[in-house]
Amino acid sequence: PFWLKSLWLGSSSMGRIAAAMLGKRWALALLASWATAPIARGDFLITTTSDKESAMKVVTHLRDTFGEKIENVHMTEISAFYWWKDKVQEDLEVRTTLDSEVPFDELRDATMAVHPYEVPMIISAAGGGTLIGNKGQSGLYLMGSAELNSTTFDVVSGISQELVEVQFAGCVQVEKLEGVDDTYKLWIKTIRTRKEDIVREFGGLQFSWTPLRGNQAYLEWLEKAVDRGRGEL
Repeated sequence: PFWLKSLWLGSSSMGRIAAAMLGKRWALALLASWATAPIARGDFLITTTSDKESAMKVVTHLRDTFGEKIENVHMTEISAFYWWKDKVQEDLEVRTTLDSEVPFDELRDATMAVHPYEVPMIISAAGGGTLIGNKGQSGLYLMGSAELNSTTFDVVSGISQELVEVQFAGCVQVEKLEGVDDTYKLWIKTIRTRKEDIVREFGGLQFSWTPLRGNQAYLEWLEKAVDRGRGEL
C-alpha cells in the first residue's frame, strides 16, 4: 500500500529504525503488524443503583481512578421490572450513563469494585473490544428501546411486567421522558432468541436494538431470567 511504501522510503523514523535493524522484508512485516494491531479506545457505560447517593459513589470512584477521562455523566430516575427470587420485582432506581476515554473492560472492573448490588448491571454496546460472556456469538445479548406515546405509567408498567413474566425479557426499565406529556421509554434487556418473540407479540411498538456486552454475572443472570428452566435465580 502507498502509506507503507512511504514509511519505508523514510517519511517515518519508525520505518527507518525498523529497516536499519531488520532489513526491508522484516521491516515491512513489522510495520504491517503495527498497522493492524488493535487500538484501545474509550467506551460508554450504563449501570443502575438504588439511589443517587449510590450512583455518585460509583461515579466518584471512576473519576478518582481515571480522572478527566470520565465525561458526560447523566443520571435519571427509572422504574425497573426484573426477575429475581422467583417473581417479578419492581424498584425505583437511578440509571447512570457516562462517556469516557477508557476501554470498557477497565470501566467494568472499576465499577464492579464499588457497586453495591449483588449482581449489578454494567453494560455497554458490543461494537468493539471483547464481548464478555458472548460464547463466540456476536449479538447474543440485546438492549431494545421503544417510546410509548399518549399513555399512562400504569399501562407501561403492565407491559413491562408482562415482558418479564413471560420470559421475553430479564429486565425492563421505564423512563418518563422530560418535557413530553404522557410519553415513556422502555429499555429492554434480553437475548437474541427472544427478540423475535417481542417483535411478534408487541409489533405495534417500534424497537431499536443494540448488541450488548457486560459483566459476566449479569449476562449469565440475563440468560437464566429469559430461560428459567435452566436453573433457579
